Amino acid sequence: MHQTYTLGMDVAKRKVTYELLDAQRRTCATGTASLDQEGWQQLLKMLASRGHPAGILVVIEATGVLHLPWADALARGGYPVVVLNPLMSKRLYSTANAIRDNKTDRVDAHSLAEIGLERGDQLQRFQYQPQPMRFGLQRLETVRTAVRHALTNVKKTYASLLEVVFPELSALVSVQRQDVRALLAKAPTPAALSRLHQSTLHACFGAKTAAVLAAARASLTPTALAHATTPALQAVLETIEQLESRLRQIDAQMQALLAAAVNPRHIALARSLPGVGAKTAASILAHLPPDLLAGRSRKKVAARLQALMGNDPRVQESGQWTGTTRMSKRGNRALRIAFFQAAFCAIVHDEHLRAFYQRKRAEGKHHKVAISHVMRILARRLVAVLMSEKPYEVCCAPVT
Repeated sequence: MHQTYTLGMDVAKRKVTYELLDAQRRTCATGTASLDQEGWQQLLKMLASRGHPAGILVVIEATGVLHLPWADALARGGYPVVVLNPLMSKRLYSTANAIRDNKTDRVDAHSLAEIGLERGDQLQRFQYQPQPMRFGLQRLETVRTAVRHALTNVKKTYASLLEVVFPELSALVSVQRQDVRALLAKAPTPAALSRLHQSTLHACFGAKTAAVLAAARASLTPTALAHATTPALQAVLETIEQLESRLRQIDAQMQALLAAAVNPRHIALARSLPGVGAKTAASILAHLPPDLLAGRSRKKVAARLQALMGNDPRVQESGQWTGTTRMSKRGNRALRIAFFQAAFCAIVHDEHLRAFYQRKRAEGKHHKVAISHVMRILARRLVAVLMSEKPYEVCCAPVT
């Protein structure tokens, strides 16, 4: 159905500011609605008087997750909803406000409605599609990242405490090993360790048992200080175990959600790539747009995927001045991190990518720059296996 109205919506934390324009750019309605059932009914009542939902194009600027309740509810109500990246909406704003450059919710809502009027047909590819399972997978991955960061910080705290309680131990063994942490939870001081049975120590430290035992008996830390720090050390060790257990639970939940949100065939195809494991496959496929592969050549899809993750080059030049070409980093950060991790693993498990990485390093490229080139190749490989629906096969030809 042809759109006869365009609704621009500027979403804030507790409200939404809207403006409805007709085909002649006349303002038909404007106002604010609160983020509750009353505000939702107010917005629906205003829209109901304008005819069929399919004839009203809704344009919303993406604002983290604040826009999602409105976009999802409107899309389920039959309204065509377009969600724009703020960078795109800024570039498409009309020239009416160019000189004054006022920044208010009302101005933003009006500008979004104008964008819908001028470029509605071109923006249909950004139409919002409710996908609760995929959204749940993305949010669970966000939680996993937060737990992973918390675990990293707690492990740093543990290492710092151990430098007080038993400073000699980290020079002898890897103190982050699970069996070492379990032993320290039972015997948190050098004196307590030295009283353990020889077989218990040998099961944990192996050939280093004698050295650890000698260090425990001659530790620099006074006994009183070690005992005073014991509660903190035991608390941090318990927290590490709890966070690691929670991470394992989240990983299992992510795999279950992935199977429900993504085509199982795509999961198998993605995991056929060297460097892409269960966790990175979940992260990558959770953030791929459902229409990524539709109606385009492999080259264009791969280029779009690079831009989506922000791994595309950003060129800066003006007149005779030429700046440094850098990764744009304007795309999906979670997707970019997943590809970075996959690329890091790929140079270990794929001899051709390892040779390619080493060649880039020999050319003087920084480690991260060389990894970004590997990310580009992985993106092309992923697109190839998904579009051909055939698993990856190792090629004898060198990577370029």
